[in-house]
Parts: sequence; structure tokens; C-alpha cells
Amino acid sequence: VFFVGWPWLWLDPAKHFHEYFARTTSRAVLNCYYLGQVWADKDVPWHYPFVMFAVTVPVGLHLLGVMGATARLTRSVSEGVAVTAPCLRFGFVCEPREQLVLAAALFPLVLFALPGVAVYDGERLFLVSYPMWAVLIGRGAEVMLGHLRQRAESGQWRMLSSGRFRGAIVALCLLTQSLGVIAMHPCQLSYYNLLAGGSRGADWLGFERTYWGDSITRSFLQRVAASASEGDTIAVSPVLHQFQLDELLMQSPILRARGIHLVAGTESRHAGKTKIAGELFFCRKADLATNEAVLDFDPTSVHAPQVGWLTVWKPSQNP
Repeated sequence: VFFVGWPWLWLDPAKHFHEYFARTTSRAVLNCYYLGQVWADKDVPWHYPFVMFAVTVPVGLHLLGVMGATARLTRSVSEGVAVTAPCLRFGFVCEPREQLVLAAALFPLVLFALPGVAVYDGERLFLVSYPMWAVLIGRGAEVMLGHLRQRAESGQWRMLSSGRFRGAIVALCLLTQSLGVIAMHPCQLSYYNLLAGGSRGADWLGFERTYWGDSITRSFLQRVAASASEGDTIAVSPVLHQFQLDELLMQSPILRARGIHLVAGTESRHAGKTKIAGELFFCRKADLATNEAVLDFDPTSVHAPQVGWLTVWKPSQNP
């Protein structure tokens, strides 16, 4: 589908495939924070995509995905009549269609694990693996439902004879897997599963707390605006690209209504001319040069402390 759907590849498949996959390695170097260390994008350890994939999906859904890729309902033969046996069989070799879906899920992870291939932006570059894994998760749920139904039909677990009861069990399982994501609201992009110990465990292990600044929420900006005077200037760190500050103002009527100006944190420190009312940090450690100062802040000044230190507002000590 990838090849057929992109006519540019038809003209010279070998050359254009190489150009496509090499393009990510010929751009400006981007930093990646992983296991407590800042890496250049081409130097990130090979296991980065596999580990990030493992810790950003709820554990229960991973188990369903493994079941969907490896489990099947067996059938026994009794007096020449095929009868479904109430048991599961696990094996490395799954059905061809599951093999295709599994290969589609693994290919991006393997690609970005190759030496010299740039990897950055958390799991963004291999997000295409997640929908394929979701297909296997769905099949795993189907296999589990089928197994419960077989047990009920065999007379072993009679309480499962009701389809509604079996459906309620699956719904309860899915609900428990969503609790962590719900608890992270509205900073779901900072979610880590129990393998990493949640967001706090992930921070202790050296994973990025927040990558996209999604923790700069409406309620946080309201608190910033309330503590600043009209027309004040606020320093923001880190600034990832030249349009970031303008975009933040465009997307925040709260700041615009107060006439607040934004400058890059590094520029404000070096210039020394602009009066700064305070500093706003979101804790993207890959690019936050002043991260050590953030770690020393009073936790009560941190937005959403229950999900880890994601965003910090530090008013100026000398207004």
C-alpha cells in the first residue's frame, strides 16, 4: 500500500526509497532525552523505539495484543465431528493475516532501531505502529471473549453463559486500562504505563516528562496571567522554533487580553534589558538548558503535581 499509494516511488524505487529513509538523517541535529541522558538524534540507543513503545501503551492492552498475535482457539475431533475445545493455544507462528499486521507494527520500530537513523520527538516517528498494534489488541479481546464463551458452553464457568456478563468483563478490563490516561487529563501525551511506574517512575528512570508543551493548559495560563500585570513580559523556556512564541500567543486569548509579551528565556538572560515578570518552563529536558533550576523549584508551584512536574511558573523575585 505504501509503494502503490506513492507514485513518486514508482519512478526509481531503489533510489527514492533510499532518499526517503535517508532524509531524516540529513537534517539538523535534534536532541532526544532518554534514560537520563541527552542524545543527538543519530546516537540514540537502538532500543529506544522498542522501550518507548513498551511504556506508552497500558500494560493490559499489551497483554491483549500479545494474545491477539499468538493465541488461537483450538479444535478437537470427537467421533469425526469437529468440536471447539475450551482452551487456548499459544505459539510463535500465528495466522498469515496476523503475521501481516504484526509485521506492519514491528517494521517502523525496527527501522528506527537501525544504526545511524535519526530518532527524536518521543514516539512520533513510529506512531504508525500503534494502529496496527490496536488491531491485534482487538483480536486479543475477541480471543478472550471466545475463550470465556467456550468455558461457559463446556459447563466449567456457568456464570459466563450470559453474553452481557462476558461483555461487562471485557468493558471492565478496558476501563481499568484507561484509568492512567484519564488521571493524566489534560496532559495525556505525558502518559507512561506501570512498566515505567507511571509518570513519576518514568521521570525517575530518565524519560522525558512532557515533549510537546501540552501541559501549558488553559488553567495554567489563567494562573500565569493572574500573577502578572497588564503588559508584562514573560520569559518562556525552552523555545523550540522561531514561531513558537507567536503561536502560543495566538492560541491564548488569556495572555492577549492582558497584553502580555513573550520572549525566549535564553534571550532574556543574556540581554538583561527587558524587565521580566516571571519565567514559564515546560519540562522538555532534551532542550531545557535551565532544567537544573526547574528541579529546584517549590513543588507547590508546579501545574498538575499529581502527574509529575510538567510545567512551572516562577514569578520574578524583583518585580
